[in-house]
Amino acid sequence: MLDTSLTGTRCRATKEIRSYQGIVRRYSEGIIQYNINNLGRHLISVQWDNGAIDYVYPLEIEILGRGEEAARSEPVLKITTQTDPTRTIFELEGRLAGAWVQELEDCWRKAANSDRPVRVMVCAVTFIDDKGKALLAEMHQHGAELVAEGCMNNAIVEEIMQGGRR
Repeated sequence: MLDTSLTGTRCRATKEIRSYQGIVRRYSEGIIQYNINNLGRHLISVQWDNGAIDYVYPLEIEILGRGEEAARSEPVLKITTQTDPTRTIFELEGRLAGAWVQELEDCWRKAANSDRPVRVMVCAVTFIDDKGKALLAEMHQHGAELVAEGCMNNAIVEEIMQGGRR
């Protein structure tokens, strides 16, 4: 049975989701197309912001809202900092956008006070806005190592390492 009551509702992946189309990273966002009950399983069809369309289980996503309500929701960025005597690692998950860019910059500036090298892991980042790209470029110019996975993140890091030339 097809249910369209949530059609157009924004949602976010609550964990990494593996499908035939590839991997949907945690915190990736998309729009629900419809719900379906198939062979006793409740599945939700989601068109992710990267264009891929997948079926997911209800526990794999969280509802963000519709229209303006969803547009007002703040992007989420998880910053995990690992510091040891030899280096500082920032592991980023989610969206490097908006106020979160300043938060990452504050963390980086505190770590830059020590002489430890900095590594920035953007493997689980689902979106980077222009200010986020500018901050990553500044961090790289000051010696930070940028590590990426995935087409989008690899392309952004490659562009930064080439000095903005493509």
